[in-house]
Amino acid sequence: MEQRVTVHQGRSGGRQYRVVRVGDRPGRLSVLDEQFRITVYADRAGLSRLLAAWSLAARSPHTLVHLPLRTRPAPANPPLGDRSVRYDLVLAHHSLQFPPTGWKHLRSRLDPGRPQTTRTPDADFTTAPAATGRRHHRETHDHLRYDLAAHTLFVTGSAPAYRDHGVALRDLLATAPALHHTLGPFASAGGHERRGPETTLLPAQPLRHTLRHDASAPTVLNVQYCPDWYC
Repeated sequence: MEQRVTVHQGRSGGRQYRVVRVGDRPGRLSVLDEQFRITVYADRAGLSRLLAAWSLAARSPHTLVHLPLRTRPAPANPPLGDRSVRYDLVLAHHSLQFPPTGWKHLRSRLDPGRPQTTRTPDADFTTAPAATGRRHHRETHDHLRYDLAAHTLFVTGSAPAYRDHGVALRDLLATAPALHHTLGPFASAGGHERRGPETTLLPAQPLRHTLRHDASAPTVLNVQYCPDWYC
């Protein structure tokens, strides 16, 4: 998987960090807070871009992978309409131990960056890793963690955790276009409008909000295929 990025350097908390910022083309991506869950909406090209960034995060333990999405157009007709809150997205390896609360400070101190092309194997996430099935065991740390800070959703995890959930993302990319074409975007069941093909990435721990602490905080990350940008 190949993508154009900008590589930045910046200091925060006495440490130097490398931030890879993924461009906003091709495809459409949007991260919306829907109160009880956070949903990533993506068309086919956007889902491919998310998968490439996911692969980069799994293979780059010393890098913060940043997708600036909150100023991009959201899909029409999301569940909360105009009340949905939009976020940027950062993918980070847990060994980096970067505190999401430091993101606003680091983001403001990044250098102008330099353009670069990153490449990860096209075969990433085609088979489930050895960690699959173990992530909910008490002794394993191979899970994802979600945090919100500075208008950004942080996804933090180990390489096995990223690869595990990356299989679900690749499966969605492989099956969603055909499923959407077969069923249609607005098919109904039992009188209720059906949402498009989607997958849910569950953490092993509840979603932690660094800026907000309320009982209605979302607890899962949902990824929904939205090819016509109307959901």
